[in-house]
Amino acid sequence: MRNAIVKGLCAGALWLLLDAPALWAQSSAIAPLVSTGVSAAMSLGSMANSLAAQQRAAALQQQQFEAQQQQRQLQQDQAAAQRHDCQPGYTGAVIVHGNGTRELICEQRR
Repeated sequence: MRNAIVKGLCAGALWLLLDAPALWAQSSAIAPLVSTGVSAAMSLGSMANSLAAQQRAAALQQQQFEAQQQQRQLQQDQAAAQRHDCQPGYTGAVIVHGNGTRELICEQRR
């Protein structure tokens, strides 16, 4: 959506630039308005690009944070499985159920 806005703003600015000579020929009072409009369109386009970049950076940070949390959870699960008391010939393991709950079990060593 932001790209469509940026493209629209750029197309509008380009249209103004292409028609600007005809407008300037008609009235020199319109030239400052055209210049201001082009500047505003360019500024809005730049701002939209900046906001899109910030959104991508925030999404990447969120993904990195979630990956770190998953890594910590895995380490905690492995430590809990190693501490779990099992009969000889069996070792601790963690089962993660579909609803996110975890269960410590003993499984036969391979």
